[in-house]
Amino acid sequence: MKKQAFQGTFKALILFMISVLVITGCSKGNKGSGDDLKVFTSKDGQVQLTLDKAWVMDPDLNDKAVLGVSERKKEKYAMVNIVSKSDMQDDATLDEFKSAFVNNTKLSVTNAEESNNKKISINSTDAQLFEITGEAQKVKVHYLVAVLEKGGSFYQVVTWSLASKFESNKDELLKAIESFKILKETPAPSASAPNSKSTDTKDTNTTKEDDKNTRMTTLKSDDKKMEIAVPAYMTYELELSPKADIQASRAAQEEYMMVLRESKDVFSQSYTLTDYYNAIKGSMSKSITNATQTEPKKIQVNGQPALQFELNGEIEKIKISYLITLVETDGNFTQLLFWTLQNRMEDKRDMFIKSSSTFKEL
Repeated sequence: MKKQAFQGTFKALILFMISVLVITGCSKGNKGSGDDLKVFTSKDGQVQLTLDKAWVMDPDLNDKAVLGVSERKKEKYAMVNIVSKSDMQDDATLDEFKSAFVNNTKLSVTNAEESNNKKISINSTDAQLFEITGEAQKVKVHYLVAVLEKGGSFYQVVTWSLASKFESNKDELLKAIESFKILKETPAPSASAPNSKSTDTKDTNTTKEDDKNTRMTTLKSDDKKMEIAVPAYMTYELELSPKADIQASRAAQEEYMMVLRESKDVFSQSYTLTDYYNAIKGSMSKSITNATQTEPKKIQVNGQPALQFELNGEIEKIKISYLITLVETDGNFTQLLFWTLQNRMEDKRDMFIKSSSTFKEL
């Protein structure tokens, strides 16, 4: 077996709960500018920003944001994201939340560099302010970000502009951050119920029923040698890993999947599916904190022997759950990886199992 056979596999399993930063098209221009201020409140009434009246609501910035606003004509953007502490490791700190944010940003922003860290106060709440520069979708961008915590949630106030316009826009972006208010504070998660339902503002109450009835679509590897059916709403919106043969996600609902194939040529002839499982388990133990798992079940996936198990743990203080299926065929060992937040696995398990059962080599 080649030493590098498993390297990088579980490095890819970083949950993208902390929003991917994007720069959207510049062609849509907001009209006008003014000195009057305008209050923007999230639909759920949890948070608000106060900005110049030329800004407008812009829900297309990021479908995970609870509040998105922009003045596109001048390349100014702002959004607010809320992350429930129940989705994080129980002792997660603001420093660790910020670190997870920065690390995830580096996955989606090329040549990302963090700078100008400082502590500030936003409406009497301590916050950390910092800048990130890099390229998003081949566009040079400059972010000004604040993270803070209150009650049962962590908050991100993310503002940005084109790198070439950042200095002229910086004062207004900072004012946007300083205007941030929490209108409805979520209670801190109970220590006796660490996996309670998430307070994520996205509606997840109907997702399980939706998953049962959803239309499936078939995804194939680039070499057309294997395929798997996934819900049609899962798309190739994020590169979860450059090593994946097939990958898809629905980030707004924290649903992610990858298929990773490894040729048996790199293993000894006597290498078994159980050996492969043990190697994967060893690799996981080095990458996931507080890992627990179910006993592997022997199943068949389209007539091929497989082992299926669930894994719970934390990566960068984020509580995550995986459904992992290891399939053996004549020439390959293949990993089918589905994952979500721990408190959402119950609702998504059936869909993950259904999708895993459709895998086949062509």
